[in-house]
Amino acid sequence: MNVTRVLPTPAVPIERTAEAIQEIRSIYAAYEEAVKQAEADARVIQRMQDRLAMMDDELKESRERARVCERKLIRLAANQRNISRIAQDGDEIMRSVQDWQETEAEAEANQDSAREMAKQLAPEQPSPETNVATLPSNRL
Repeated sequence: MNVTRVLPTPAVPIERTAEAIQEIRSIYAAYEEAVKQAEADARVIQRMQDRLAMMDDELKESRERARVCERKLIRLAANQRNISRIAQDGDEIMRSVQDWQETEAEAEANQDSAREMAKQLAPEQPSPETNVATLPSNRL
């Protein structure tokens, strides 16, 4: 069996130990700062996610309101189109009525001729002064 001799390691100087401890403390302080920053970032992310959820709900509500307004506008446009058609029909009726209207002279002449025709075509009616008893009786 071979025996090997291990050389003794020289003792670490105290200054190096102090430097190592200082490095460990600074690394730990940086770690604690990183943990705090990570927690703060997590809270910011959570707030942003909450805000995003609220904005998503508002967007859904806005879209629903927009759809309702769109349907109402379509109904309004259809009603206005119907009103326009009714107004056009009314205008046509007014024009046709105006075409039918006769002058006063034509109306009087037509009335006179209508009376004359009625007199010619109508049988003799008893005058109102005659006795009702002389009228023929209704046998129906």
